[in-house]
Amino acid sequence: MVGADATVESSIVRRTRAVPVFGFGDGLLVGALPNAGQLESGTLTVLDSVVEERARAGLSNFVADATLTSGWFDCNPIDLDLEPDPQHPGGFQDNGGNRCGCAQAEWACRVLSANLDPPGSL
Repeated sequence: MVGADATVESSIVRRTRAVPVFGFGDGLLVGALPNAGQLESGTLTVLDSVVEERARAGLSNFVADATLTSGWFDCNPIDLDLEPDPQHPGGFQDNGGNRCGCAQAEWACRVLSANLDPPGSL
């Protein structure tokens, strides 16, 4: 979802794979689109949902805002990715109950800036 507002609630996103034309295999993606020299940022709210076993990031955020409540990010190479812009940083709001891990291991969810390519950059 880019340049729009959405809520993902009580959902399972499983085994997202990269596709040659567009996708990198992110479970969820939120971002901004340029419009008349300005960035139109999207927002994503994730409630009581599971994102697991995808190819790149559980959730990729390109200059947008994401709010997470009771999410389970399971067996993803990158838990949460944030790719900010100096003028529009975007970010994550943790409303609690979020978990990250793989199999029996569990850790605090990590937000990384991994210099990932946004959609349409191929």
